[in-house]
Amino acid sequence: MPVRLWEYRNAKWNADNSMVCYQSDGIFQAMVCDREENLLLHVIEESDHLESSIHALSVNETGTAFTMDFESGFYLVPKLFLGTVSPEFTGNMQSIAADENLNIQFSGKENQVHAFYPFYFIAKKNAQLHANYVQILVHGKRCMLAYFRDGNCVLSNIYHASNDSEVLYFAMAAVKLQGQDIRKVHFELLGNQIQELFKVFQRFISDIRPLQMTLPYTTGEYPPYAAEASLMHQFLLCELQVAI
Repeated sequence: MPVRLWEYRNAKWNADNSMVCYQSDGIFQAMVCDREENLLLHVIEESDHLESSIHALSVNETGTAFTMDFESGFYLVPKLFLGTVSPEFTGNMQSIAADENLNIQFSGKENQVHAFYPFYFIAKKNAQLHANYVQILVHGKRCMLAYFRDGNCVLSNIYHASNDSEVLYFAMAAVKLQGQDIRKVHFELLGNQIQELFKVFQRFISDIRPLQMTLPYTTGEYPPYAAEASLMHQFLLCELQVAI
């Protein structure tokens, strides 16, 4: 039986909406916003079954529904090379525009979006403030990384990281690969309960801070698994803006 960890329902339901949800590492999360960007529904529960959890929401007249992938590999492809398929891809290839020059490609189903899409949107905006910028998401035993130099993404990937030391290794390896002095790189970390990871990074990196999360809740009301929720919310805002 699923255990409900968080639930918000707006009494003023609007059928013209978009929903995004995911199921990963025993956690199911769903969020719905209307065209005016109002939060209509936000549910988090312990569950291993995506379809049954969606059905149990008892949401009527739901508009466009998306599932978000936090686990699969992806490629950031220049638009000039769209249509080129990596031999590592299996199944259906999904492609979504990251910006005017790049597309995110990954193996997935229809109406599936990769978590790197909102992650990239946030990183590109923050990178405008720093000549060298690294943004990292820690999700379960995985870490997602984007390295921006002079406002352009020069490296991105998702790695299996079983502990804090491995997350640090991938971060430092990205900087070394770019031939940059780590003292000249600004780092921001996104994740749930990353206090110990932050301390590990501070031993070697001075210019680092937690990524400021944006959610439609007042301060002090952040739900569990807020890192994933912030990316879901950012995706819905992007999706709604495109639809207008």
